Amino acid sequence: MTSSPFSFSLDRRHFLAGAASLAALSAGFITNASAQSTDTPKKGGVLKLGIGGGSTTDNLDPRILKDWVPVNQAFMIMNGLVEIDTNNHAVPELFESWEAQPGAVEWVFKLRQGVTFHNGKTLTVEDVIYSINLHRGETTSAARSVASALKSVDKLSDTEVKIVLESGNADLPYILSDYHFLVVPEGWTDFNKPVGTGPFVFESYDPGVRSRFTRNPNYWKPNAAHVDAVEVIVINDIAARTNAMMSGQVHAINQLDFKTVDLLRRNPNLNIVQSAGGQHFTFLMDCTQAPYTDNNIRLAIKHAIDREQLLKTALRGYGRLGNDHPVPSSDRFYAADLPQRPYDPKRRSSI
Repeated sequence: MTSSPFSFSLDRRHFLAGAASLAALSAGFITNASAQSTDTPKKGGVLKLGIGGGSTTDNLDPRILKDWVPVNQAFMIMNGLVEIDTNNHAVPELFESWEAQPGAVEWVFKLRQGVTFHNGKTLTVEDVIYSINLHRGETTSAARSVASALKSVDKLSDTEVKIVLESGNADLPYILSDYHFLVVPEGWTDFNKPVGTGPFVFESYDPGVRSRFTRNPNYWKPNAAHVDAVEVIVINDIAARTNAMMSGQVHAINQLDFKTVDLLRRNPNLNIVQSAGGQHFTFLMDCTQAPYTDNNIRLAIKHAIDREQLLKTALRGYGRLGNDHPVPSSDRFYAADLPQRPYDPKRRSSI
């Protein structure tokens, strides 16, 4: 494996297996430095984002979120049940707290109080149950396989939800942090114009083209949503996206081109932002088919790959070497003591 900083892994708990691979380390964003300040943020202004990863077939239905743009837009409007903090720990969001019974099969989650939807409706246990059930049973949800572990989701009281699993799992809060588990009012079906409890309110939406969201004046999280509005402009072409940034048409862009990062970094008016991620690139081998049924063959291929060279050429040095497993170094369960598998073509020829 090798890592890269300017890529995006949608699933915060998504593990992909591979034999020998290039692994993405983090997501890259570039912003206008003149718009930033170390002082306390001031309210006001319109933030314009030029983002790649959108399509005219996009929809803000949490069940089918699949790329940068719709995920970004959905999180402006809606909140999740649990979120992952900077230390990769599951922390409360719309669920205020939780407790597992011995064996971690039965869980009780307490609902955060005083939260309202953009239409003025108070958040209830019924809303949460409805939103979870969007991903259970007969559904098109990409989170259906994850939600299949939930045997039952029931109202315990006006402030508590009881979840029973098919089998014990201490990681249930992490499972519920999946970006698909966003909350909408009970019975809501209009996902071209969703209502949520998030920091921004839906104003306009042209899938794959442009959208606009205005600040939620009643947002329950403090020190958030400082701008009056956010405009998302879909720019899938990387050259056009970079030019829009350089010409001042947008304030920030994503998914930078490795070939131009160093040049952009020289511009004092721009800020390059890198954040740790877990995406990785793999050379896949079907272990059920010859010759890959032989572990010696698989090891030979792993040792035959010059990962250092791939890091320098394919990723322009923006990443780090992975180690033939899908757990990124940013994950708290990463096994840092595993030795790196070296480039060793002589060993390949001897097998």
